[in-house]
Amino acid sequence: MRYEQFSKMARLCILLSVAIVFTSCDNDFFLSEKEFYAIRWQFADQTAANQLTSGVQGQLLRITFNNSVSPPRIQSTNLAALIRGSMAPLAILEGYPNNSFRIDRVSGEIESQFDNWLSAQLRLYSGVNNAQVRLERVEELRVQFVTNPAFTYSGNKIIFNTTLQMTGDCQIRVDALDPVVNFLFGGVNGTWDVSIDVNNLQLQGELTTDQAGDQRSGDASNLKFKLVPTVGSVTVRDRGAVVPATVKNGIRDAVRQSLKA
Repeated sequence: MRYEQFSKMARLCILLSVAIVFTSCDNDFFLSEKEFYAIRWQFADQTAANQLTSGVQGQLLRITFNNSVSPPRIQSTNLAALIRGSMAPLAILEGYPNNSFRIDRVSGEIESQFDNWLSAQLRLYSGVNNAQVRLERVEELRVQFVTNPAFTYSGNKIIFNTTLQMTGDCQIRVDALDPVVNFLFGGVNGTWDVSIDVNNLQLQGELTTDQAGDQRSGDASNLKFKLVPTVGSVTVRDRGAVVPATVKNGIRDAVRQSLKA
């Protein structure tokens, strides 16, 4: 197999295991030759891949946001610490040999890609063109791995699945009703602080090649990646003042719709 093809496979595999929720990475994601060779045997087969992610269950990824720009951008994450703490083989590789695998650099690449994708998503809710309901602030996003990512290798296909629990703290502004109607509906308009829980979010993914055969021996060509999310339930909780049920229900329905496959 040409190095370029193997490199693409390794790039996608490391994204699946290290940052399963970051499904937005594009061709700008860069994995150096040293990093590629440092990690390739961690994904040599199904057993190795599952061993690598066996310590992920229960780990919590925290993402804070900078709200001085619109849409909000990622300010900081604990992704590098999560990798070091839950994926011992990658932590060992970090300094051996010759600093060939730098977790800070790779996690920074993932964060940058996710930030670009997320800002595009948040822009839809940020009140462009005087929208009646808009996202004012995003304080923090927390993602907990309920299960370890599980990998299955089969021919030209790698299948994975995991279950996540996600919680986002944010502020929503509603200007949907005129003053009279707003009064009749019990005061829906206003700025509301809420926490949104996405419960039992199941991610099922598939990495395939156009040609069947051993992906490590030269038969693989183009790689394709597919991810299917399935949401168990969405709940919206007060974070301060009591939020009208109409607002909570609207947020819940919008989140469920946006996460549909």
